[in-house]
Amino acid sequence: MSAPTDPRSAANPLESSGSEEAAADLPFDEFVYRAMDDKRAEDIVWLDLTGITDLADAMMIATVTSRPQAGAIVDECEKERKRRGLRRLGIEGESGSTWVLLDYGDLIVHLLMPEQREYYALEHLWADAKRVK
Repeated sequence: MSAPTDPRSAANPLESSGSEEAAADLPFDEFVYRAMDDKRAEDIVWLDLTGITDLADAMMIATVTSRPQAGAIVDECEKERKRRGLRRLGIEGESGSTWVLLDYGDLIVHLLMPEQREYYALEHLWADAKRVK
């Protein structure tokens, strides 16, 4: 996985007419961030875990307001993962859950409904991690 880059430094390639070609130019972690943003996930936090844990290099946490919204984000990420030939280590809570976890090895993605986001406060558990701006 590439070093985290500034996810807001360029126009959103998912909104352009050549989205597949533009997406191919992005590191996968940045693609995931932009997919969450494009699908209107709220309060997206991207944490750089390098030097803190061997679990992953990065973690993304976002609030979703509905199960269909979470499903749309999962679908977008999975479509791109398959297109790139990347492996997914696991997925939890995919159908009808209030918390979806995608484990891509170097990148872990959490999509939580507001109540779960507040209750578990994952970004506070990983307070030592640097936030990618």
